[in-house]
Amino acid sequence: MIVNDAAFWGVVAILSAGTFLMRFSFFALIRGTVSPRFMTMLRPIPAAVLAALVAPAILTPGGGLATLAVSWQSGKIAAGLVAAVVAWRTRHMFMTIAAGLVALWLWRFLL
Repeated sequence: MIVNDAAFWGVVAILSAGTFLMRFSFFALIRGTVSPRFMTMLRPIPAAVLAALVAPAILTPGGGLATLAVSWQSGKIAAGLVAAVVAWRTRHMFMTIAAGLVALWLWRFLL
């Protein structure tokens, strides 16, 4: 089945809007009705999700621990360590991501 570009991007736009509205509605509806303690418990979730996505890419770049040396040579482990230190010291998500990216770029382009 051949799909033209307009149909493809239309489906992407509709699904994106639907996903956004579902997630936004949940937080918009519970904002005033949920206890502050529950909202406090939700606070570390973005950092945990980011770590769950990034850690396998750093530690098993080819799908196994046998390629851990490749990850060190490419600078991923060094950048991950820099990002971990920045996250520990600042507890700021944007600074953590920025520090990891800068460390990775420096490793790849200067070394």
